[in-house]
Amino acid sequence: MVIQDRDHLIQWLKDKFGESRRIIGKVKTGHVLEIFVSKKGTWTVLITTPEGITMLTSSGDAWQEFELEEMKEPKKESKQLEMET
Repeated sequence: MVIQDRDHLIQWLKDKFGESRRIIGKVKTGHVLEIFVSKKGTWTVLITTPEGITMLTSSGDAWQEFELEEMKEPKKESKQLEMET
């Protein structure tokens, strides 16, 4: 794991691998998870703590993306219990 200034890491990923941020999300703990990907298929995961510490936690190649499937509501079963109000 590499701990570094976030701006420095992002610039290094861009210059060295041609990676740019593709995904960002917030974890329940308040950490921010970012995935950087290049057109060549390399990828890197950065996690930033609520205190602002950024860590490069994993990287690899052969990145692939898939279309999101439409999410559907689960079917209700006829024997399902109803909550009392």
